[in-house]
Amino acid sequence: MASVVILTRGRHDRERQGRPASARYTPDRKHELASALFRRGHEVTMWWDLPLGPCLLEAPEFVYVRAGSEVNLQRAEAFDPGRTKVMNKPSAHRLAGDKLRASRALLAAGISTPQTELDPILLPDKFSVLVGKPQRGSSGQDTVLIPRDQALLTAGLVFQPFLDIEAHLRATVVDGKLLAAERRWPARGDFRANLAAGARTEPLPFLDPEAEALAIRSVQALGLDIGGVDLVETSDGLAVLEVNPATTLWHPVADLEISIAEAVADLAC
Repeated sequence: MASVVILTRGRHDRERQGRPASARYTPDRKHELASALFRRGHEVTMWWDLPLGPCLLEAPEFVYVRAGSEVNLQRAEAFDPGRTKVMNKPSAHRLAGDKLRASRALLAAGISTPQTELDPILLPDKFSVLVGKPQRGSSGQDTVLIPRDQALLTAGLVFQPFLDIEAHLRATVVDGKLLAAERRWPARGDFRANLAAGARTEPLPFLDPEAEALAIRSVQALGLDIGGVDLVETSDGLAVLEVNPATTLWHPVADLEISIAEAVADLAC
């Protein structure tokens, strides 16, 4: 049996006011990863980013960073690295979560990904429409289309070409293995294939070997144990839009969702 801490996100509303910052996990909470760990006999502690407060476990053997707020990353770094194994490591989490740095790391590894720049003038002239997005952000929030001639240098915003995308794919990779795949469609009138933005999803029984290999290489190139890879099919071939270090473990197929949680829990064995 191992001692495990899950660094996660507390609801940022009044429901967590007056509640402890951390607590032992009990199955009635119905957290899929925590339940998978609990079934293995591990001692599981949930540590929320709100409200602020100490962790019940001072020296756990394993820590899962399931929400990548700076609070949680700093907490993960504070554990003794000789005693505690952290997944995903904060350094890898920060790299993958920074769209500019991640793009450059993927390109350096020979992985096709859209050119990403702070200065839109550095993007090829042939792209008349650009995508502007926060350098650190998730779920498609504040991601917008910008005509090239209106793009300005904006603090915290990076720019990419707006690609002619034929298909949006999501691949869930854990410990170097593809565990699940989906195809996603943006909501009507939108271009973002994020579930939080209203996209719909359909499970795929498999990815073709090229897409599977690209997803696995992308996660490994960023030093992650767990990653959700956003792939796109274009007329120029496959490309990686980004790799999500705090990817949801949810999947539209319940059995696959359980399998993903089980595989993540296996990392603590």
